[in-house]
Amino acid sequence: MKHYGVSKEEAIEGYKSLMEPAWKDLNEAWMRPWPVAKQYFSIAFNYARAGDVVYKEDDGYSRPENTLKHLITQALIDPIPLQDQSDA
Repeated sequence: MKHYGVSKEEAIEGYKSLMEPAWKDLNEAWMRPWPVAKQYFSIAFNYARAGDVVYKEDDGYSRPENTLKHLITQALIDPIPLQDQSDA
């Protein structure tokens, strides 16, 4: 922000404009053959996906109640049922 003399909002919008092409590059790279095992690339890819979830809307790491709390609740406490309970 200091280097380019822009506001915080302009800096955030600048980073957001870089994210879509970066995800396209990652997804295209996922589809290509790699000289190393796919499991190594999947580790890096999963770190990128986790970072996207944690930081996309807000700083979910230092303020998880704003971003991550409802996601964790949905996944662990109120998961989507995989079958109808009447069939069980």
